[in-house]
Amino acid sequence: AKFGKAGPPVAPPPDGAQAPPPPPKVEVVQEPKKDYEQTRIQVRLFNGSAMTQSFKVQEELAAVRLFVELNRTDGDQPFELMTTFPRKVFTEDDMQKPLNSLGLVPSAVLVLKKLQ
Repeated sequence: AKFGKAGPPVAPPPDGAQAPPPPPKVEVVQEPKKDYEQTRIQVRLFNGSAMTQSFKVQEELAAVRLFVELNRTDGDQPFELMTTFPRKVFTEDDMQKPLNSLGLVPSAVLVLKKLQ
């Protein structure tokens, strides 16, 4: 039947019983834990500018430090890397750890901190 025209009448269920309503459809969508291959790291320099680079999640934090040392535009003061939230200053031991084990995946902002 075309729009606006009635189709054939629908026969009522036998014995005058009401047909039970169909059960509501409940879709449980479980967000699969993504396996990221890369992470995007933004580094804020002492002069307020920022650099952004993608790294493989298995790379060590030392790769980020080296990237900063080779590409920074704010001088050559010694520095530590840190996150602001949650606040964490990365140590020399952390430099050997992969980025994904440090919670820097799928992206993170690191800030340069002057060495005390």
